[in-house]
Amino acid sequence: MKPIKVNASVYKILFCIVAFVLAVAAFFYSMVLLPQQKTIESYQSDLQQIYKRMDKSNYPLDMASLQQIYKKLLAIQSGDKKQKGLKEINDLLDKRTQNMYAEIIKEKYGTRSDFIRRVTRLDFQEEFFIVKDDFEKNGFELDPSVLGISTDTLSDYTYQLMLKLWTLKTLRQCLTASGVRVCKNAQQKTKISLLPMKAYFESPKEEKPYLLEFPVKFAIEGNFSQIQFFIKQLITEPYFLPVQNFEIFSIPPKGEKMGQLRVNLKCAGYFSY
Repeated sequence: MKPIKVNASVYKILFCIVAFVLAVAAFFYSMVLLPQQKTIESYQSDLQQIYKRMDKSNYPLDMASLQQIYKKLLAIQSGDKKQKGLKEINDLLDKRTQNMYAEIIKEKYGTRSDFIRRVTRLDFQEEFFIVKDDFEKNGFELDPSVLGISTDTLSDYTYQLMLKLWTLKTLRQCLTASGVRVCKNAQQKTKISLLPMKAYFESPKEEKPYLLEFPVKFAIEGNFSQIQFFIKQLITEPYFLPVQNFEIFSIPPKGEKMGQLRVNLKCAGYFSY
């Protein structure tokens, strides 16, 4: 048989086809398969980390047990007829923070946005004297150096200074209603201190907070019933100044005064946007 002669151009065509297929395969691998492989490896690494954390936390790793835990957590969130769920409690707390200053804001400024925008430094200074006079009429002489706020206090956000004053005003109403005595310093001035405001953000990237906290520190004296009533009064509508922490001390008896207690505590008012 005579050997079949193949034209050189056929080899060139076959070479080009093979080269093209290899190039397509390489492109597909680098652009599709390789990223997916890296993603899968990343998922596998994450899963291994999750398993390690779960193993250290004593959580079960089988699906049936995890589903039982999930149902229990869901029940805690949703609640039942006997107990409120976390969602309902969260909604209630949000409503209480909305209502805390609502009446006075509506009376003086109309809406929350108008209050934030329109309140002036002169408004703050006038309100300071009103609150100070209110305390003094009820037997509490405030000391601005201890209080942490005065007519000279400056802020880029005047409405926050006003909220601090309204927090004090609410506290005074609760103190008077309960009959407890507020401890005094060496100068016989009422020891009530406004602590630095705290701002809460939904995420580190947020520029505007969703909640402001105005903590107040002070000490009171009274019998158990008075102190119990006072603490309850702090969270009785329309007030909402929940206690954050406290210390209770027994006072040695003096004459007819028996069973007196001293309580160092911190409570706070909240403003939500």
